[in-house]
Amino acid sequence: MSKMRELMDAIGAAWAARIARVVAGARASEARRPGTGAAYAEGYRAGYWDGVNDTVRAADQAEGGMQSGVASA
Repeated sequence: MSKMRELMDAIGAAWAARIARVVAGARASEARRPGTGAAYAEGYRAGYWDGVNDTVRAADQAEGGMQSGVASA
């Protein structure tokens, strides 16, 4: 498997996992307090930055190094 394919698979897996967590969190929050959109927005924001961090790490691993400037919220 090529490095690019490995990178794309790693990025896809990272984003799929984050999206699943955000959706699960939003549903749980909605079940506790119907009509709340703030919890969903916060979950999405946190999931977005987790996904960015995972993407940076996956890209760095594909390059064989370790970057120090990983994004955070």
